[in-house]
Order: sequence, then structure tokens, then C-alpha cells
Amino acid sequence: MPFGTQRRTSLHLSFLGVFLNGLLGWLGVALGFLVGLLLITRASLAIYYSNLPWFWLRLTMAVAFAGFAVWVFCRLRKLKVRGVPLVTMGKDR
Repeated sequence: MPFGTQRRTSLHLSFLGVFLNGLLGWLGVALGFLVGLLLITRASLAIYYSNLPWFWLRLTMAVAFAGFAVWVFCRLRKLKVRGVPLVTMGKDR
């Protein structure tokens, strides 16, 4: 083995590990964002298509819920709390 080959290989593997770690981190953030968006959208559409008697009430409640849910997710993301909204929003009863 030529002199210095092992050092270049270890640097290459170290860079690859850092790159993959960063890529997986961003992938996790994107997946978390999409799951949160899907939950908010599903709940808002459930309110919108509920059997409330007036259209304006359904629309107002759906928009208010969506706005509040986005606000909660943004606040919790700043506080680094990630699993709490998924647990509390997953209960139907």
C-alpha cells in the first residue's frame, strides 16, 4: 500500500459519514414536516366535511383549527418537543 493511502481513505469515509448523517437528518425533518402537514390536513378536512348545519361555521372551524395546529407545531418545533402533538392528535375519543 502506498504511503498516505490509508489516510486519504479514512478522510473520504469520514466525509461520507458526515454527509450521510446530514442527509438523513434533513430527510427526517422533511418526513416529520410531511406527517404533521398530513395530520393537520386530515383533521381540518374532517371538520370541514362534518355534519355541522352551516357552511360558514364548518369553514370557520376548519380554518381556525388549521391555523391553531400550525401555530402549535411551530411553537413545539422551537422548543424541540416532537412526539407530543402526534400522541395527543392521534386520539379519537
